[in-house]
Amino acid sequence: MTSGEPLSDEDQARQSRSLNITVTNLEKVTEAACALEKAAEKAHGADRGDKRLKAEQLRREIAERLERLNAQWNAQSKPEVSQL
Repeated sequence: MTSGEPLSDEDQARQSRSLNITVTNLEKVTEAACALEKAAEKAHGADRGDKRLKAEQLRREIAERLERLNAQWNAQSKPEVSQL
């Protein structure tokens, strides 16, 4: 090929097969890379969703605790009504 001499039919067929195999492998690698990237995006999105759900659950729990504490504080701070 680099010698400048014409290639035999067998050499041309060999080079053609090698080039075809190389292109096929590159396509497979590209497809695999895209699939991995999509999977990573989904996983990252799921992590964000999980974190949001956990944060929301913690907010609810804190709000409930504050409501209970507030109710206890209000009950303790109100003077008892004396009966006449």
